[in-house]
Order: sequence, then structure tokens, then C-alpha cells
Amino acid sequence: MKASAKKFGETGAVLLLSGEIDLYSTSELWKMVSGILELGRKHLILDVSDVNYLDSSGVGVVIRLLQELKKQGGKLLVAGLQGSPRQVLQMSNIISLLQLCDNVEQGRAMLGEAI
Repeated sequence: MKASAKKFGETGAVLLLSGEIDLYSTSELWKMVSGILELGRKHLILDVSDVNYLDSSGVGVVIRLLQELKKQGGKLLVAGLQGSPRQVLQMSNIISLLQLCDNVEQGRAMLGEAI
């Protein structure tokens, strides 16, 4: 997995992910997410358009992130969800809990004044 983050607005961030989100990469991913949250970024767009694999530990990170952002009054948007990762989230019945958008630009527009 490769990951990078970009801040936007007062409280927003985009986390660009690529590759595989699995047992071997989720601790690194959670450290990055925790750092973003500690900086006061409570509105997060998770760009997964280049993620080709997601396992149950990755689903766990998404659920944990949803919980943390909800506690802080923030929002999580998932951009570019497709293929196998989309199927995994559908089968685990959490896709209905996610706000989906086609791309980062649409996600920023959806957050609008919140950031």
C-alpha cells in the first residue's frame, strides 16, 4: 500500500491510497489516519480509486475511522470505490454506512461549508 495525505480547508484532508489494504498495511494506515485526526482534521476523503485489494482488516480500519470521525463531529467520504474493494464492503454490509463520491473533487464539493 502507498499512502499520502493532503490538507484542505480548515478541517479537511484527502488521503490518497493505492495498492493493497491488508493485514500487513493496516497498522501503517491507522498511524497515518491518527496523525491526520490529531492535527484537527475531522472531515476526510478517502481516495481508494487506485486500491485493488481490501481485506477484513482494511474493513476494520474503515469502521474504526467512521467511529472516530463521528465522535469528533466529522465526516468520511470514500472516493472512487470500485472493483474488489467495493465488493468486500458490500459483502460486509458497511457500504450503506459510507458516503460515496466519484472522485476527490466531488467529495470536496459535497463537504462544502463543513470544511
